[in-house]
Amino acid sequence: MRILNFTQHDATAEQLSAGVVEPDGHDKERIRQLLTFDELPKHSDLRQRATNCAVLASVLLKKYECDGVLIGGAPFFMSQLESVLRLFKVRYCYAFSRREAEEQIQPDGSVKKIHVFKHVGFIFDEEDCQ
Repeated sequence: MRILNFTQHDATAEQLSAGVVEPDGHDKERIRQLLTFDELPKHSDLRQRATNCAVLASVLLKKYECDGVLIGGAPFFMSQLESVLRLFKVRYCYAFSRREAEEQIQPDGSVKKIHVFKHVGFIFDEEDCQ
């Protein structure tokens, strides 16, 4: 399955090897513009933005020969986006990552603990798509 990255962030190497397709620079910038909110949106703004996303997703799915889109972003926008993607019959999923702790020894001998997110899989909009 090929999944178009329809998020503001670049796909990780793990996601790319799992079938995520990264759109080219112009398309990625358009996605970022649609998913970025710099001002407090009204409900009608969210619905219009979600519709614009669904239209763009429909076009890009064909362009990149993908089966669905990977979504993510502002929590206040996701329910609107999901709803409109369903109306447009665009399959969508979320990435599922596991946070793993790693220790890094510093030059002075101290230990720095960091958390790394490891891609595990996808959560699809339909149960039978997993």
